[in-house]
Amino acid sequence: MTIPARPIAAAVFVLLALATIGLVASPLLLGDGYSIVSNSISEAAAQQTPGSWAGRLTLLLSGLAVLLTALLRFRSWGWVATTAITAFGVMWMLTAVFSTRSWVAGTPFDETEDALHSAFASGMAIIVVGAVAIMLRRASSTADRWWALGLLVLASVLPLAGVLWAEWSGVFQRAMFLLTYAWLGREVRRATRSDGLERRATVSSPS
Repeated sequence: MTIPARPIAAAVFVLLALATIGLVASPLLLGDGYSIVSNSISEAAAQQTPGSWAGRLTLLLSGLAVLLTALLRFRSWGWVATTAITAFGVMWMLTAVFSTRSWVAGTPFDETEDALHSAFASGMAIIVVGAVAIMLRRASSTADRWWALGLLVLASVLPLAGVLWAEWSGVFQRAMFLLTYAWLGREVRRATRSDGLERRATVSSPS
């Protein structure tokens, strides 16, 4: 079955654009106590927080963009990377469904939901497996290898930096999101180019 790359690619670009807007705009809907420097995006989607719908929508759109990109790129990525990155996308969406506790001390929260959010957020580290698999699969392409290495580094180093320097965790997480969006956009763009080449080859081949 041939997957129509261009309509799906267009949907991914729309999702990434909306997610980027949400990344920037969602803190504006929160109280003055929220800081984009020190507070995480998950906290922008926290339980019992007015305006948190925008943060949840950002997480949901981000995960959906990952799933659609995996649909486009599964032949190029291979089954290991596709499985890992699909799981990453699903868990990204689930962090929107199950929200963390509020950053405001004393705010009531659902402990089970908070625990599930933490579990899915931690599980998103599986993107490292996908990045390694892509890097090994594309060892012959310098540009692809560097992009995959970059994905591996940002998925490993930035979360650790957020733990070590908690006062800057919001900045590190936003950088990680934006760089992941950039990588997804590049993968989708490559898919549309491949689709175009296949179409031209089909048209030019003798009947």
